[in-house]
Amino acid sequence: MGYENVVVFPQGDEYWADQGYKLWTIEDITEPDAAEVAEADEAAEPSDIKQGDFPGSIDEEFFVELVQNNPESVQLIDVREPDEFEKGHIPTAKRMNVGEIRAAMDDFDTSEKPIVLYCATGARSGEAYFTFQDMRPELDVYYLDANVSYGEDGSFEIN
Repeated sequence: MGYENVVVFPQGDEYWADQGYKLWTIEDITEPDAAEVAEADEAAEPSDIKQGDFPGSIDEEFFVELVQNNPESVQLIDVREPDEFEKGHIPTAKRMNVGEIRAAMDDFDTSEKPIVLYCATGARSGEAYFTFQDMRPELDVYYLDANVSYGEDGSFEIN
């Protein structure tokens, strides 16, 4: 499926937290804590991207309009694998899976254009988004949380 950095941790949440690792819960993505608010003060100016239902997500209708009318206004990154990308993708998108994003993290810049991540279901783009949040929270990054199918001609449809 293309997921990376996914493991089952048999010792459980408490042991994980005791080791100093972050636990993500629904509360973490719905209400920021004091540290996140402080980080937000240092964050880049937010773009005019319409937010989706979840923190960091882009509204589906806004995404479609953006890609159809002004795709050069953002840095589109398709986080699917090469074989998926070759079968169809948005023409202005760059392809990078989560591991490649992690390896190139220091090279990203959103001072001129925000980054919008997308995949086929929203799972990998969400994983990439949270990778950015963990490693470079100051960047202006969004992800599409939707089921998307792609045509060889560059067309796409949100299902």
